[in-house]
Amino acid sequence: MSGLARRQQEFLAALLDEEAPLPAGWQVRHARGLAIYRNNYRGGLIDTLRDTYPRTEVLAGEAAFARAAAHHCITHPPSSWTLDQVGAGFSATCAELFRDDPDVAELAALEWAKSIGGLPAMIERANANAKVLTDWIEATPYVRNMVDDPAKRTNTGVCFVFQGEWFDSLSEDEQAAVPGKIYKMLEAEGVGYDFNGYRDAPPSLRIWCGGTVEQEDLKRLLPWIEWAYEQVKNG
Repeated sequence: MSGLARRQQEFLAALLDEEAPLPAGWQVRHARGLAIYRNNYRGGLIDTLRDTYPRTEVLAGEAAFARAAAHHCITHPPSSWTLDQVGAGFSATCAELFRDDPDVAELAALEWAKSIGGLPAMIERANANAKVLTDWIEATPYVRNMVDDPAKRTNTGVCFVFQGEWFDSLSEDEQAAVPGKIYKMLEAEGVGYDFNGYRDAPPSLRIWCGGTVEQEDLKRLLPWIEWAYEQVKNG
């Protein structure tokens, strides 16, 4: 990383989070100026979230929404030069912060869907998400899509089963336990929740690829599944 890039990274960290250390060489007078700029910058981000999620703010309450918005801006700093994507992932932030009121996250997901183009945009996102998972399945020798006919596959709850020499050598009970072990390992790591296969389905994992899911989150999940599979396989 170049010196300029490192400096920019330090500045962005300090801008988003007052607990972050100041860039190297900065003094108290710089910190005071940064505090003013931080308040203006964060206020702009929060106002953008308010514009995107007006009904969510009403449901959550103004003060609680402001805290959630500030938390989101710190944990999900903007990666674009525009403010269009500031609201991406806010429903997940709401799910984390409003655990006792799941309606907040659900309403946020609906408002985000509306803001990015409604149903057509959500279908496009689901198709792109499903492609990420399908490409991984086809490139990974020890799994296969549960549905053999591509024409009958869903683009939302994509399910895959395990295969290969090691898996086929297991007893039926041992095979049935593999997906659950992987699921429990990743749940314990805080990686993902509720993606074990359906109870009446063959032993499998079920990954939600709907339009409310961010493609980057799916890409982050897949190496974790590979890691957990190796852990289960090697005992």
